Amino acid sequence: MAVKVKTPFVSADKALLREALRRVEEEAEIYREIIRDFQARYGCDLVELEARIKRKELPEHPTWEDSIEWGVAEDELRKITEFLQADGKE
Repeated sequence: MAVKVKTPFVSADKALLREALRRVEEEAEIYREIIRDFQARYGCDLVELEARIKRKELPEHPTWEDSIEWGVAEDELRKITEFLQADGKE
């Protein structure tokens, strides 16, 4: 019969992991909020916004800068989502 022994290190490791995952999930929510804000502001997705800029339907400044920030938010959210899926979280 195997005896299971709990050590404080295992509990601490699990607590640290839970805290790290919580922080990653909070960061993902920040990026989701940034994306929602841009979607609400422009009434479209990023691909359409970039197309409107190219067609000169919107002023390049500050719209282009917004599209860059929006793209960064989408890229970071994608990285976080992939990380969490690999960890079995989402």
